[in-house]
Amino acid sequence: MLDVSWTEIVFILLIAILVIGPKELPQLMYGLGKFFRRIQYMRYALSSQFDDFMQQTELQKEEQKRYGSENTGRFPDENFFEEEKEQDEIEMELSFLRDLRKDTKGSDE
Repeated sequence: MLDVSWTEIVFILLIAILVIGPKELPQLMYGLGKFFRRIQYMRYALSSQFDDFMQQTELQKEEQKRYGSENTGRFPDENFFEEEKEQDEIEMELSFLRDLRKDTKGSDE
């Protein structure tokens, strides 16, 4: 990776102990480990997002080949948003009725 041998690592650690001091060295190493874990997680998150995007693009291309439609996107149906809105309104009414029912049961007891 960086072509650093064990003797070079030991030499760097000895210099770090002399310059930084043995009391602050564990805190510094902990901070560096935390930093590199964050960098590794960010790399993982970016690569998974890219993979998801590529998979979604491939699925869209397959849809275009299969159905021959130019308008194959995430929401191909024009009425999708209207149906979704109606469904949300129904769910909100149902949750309101459930909450009302719970409240009336609790006050009766």
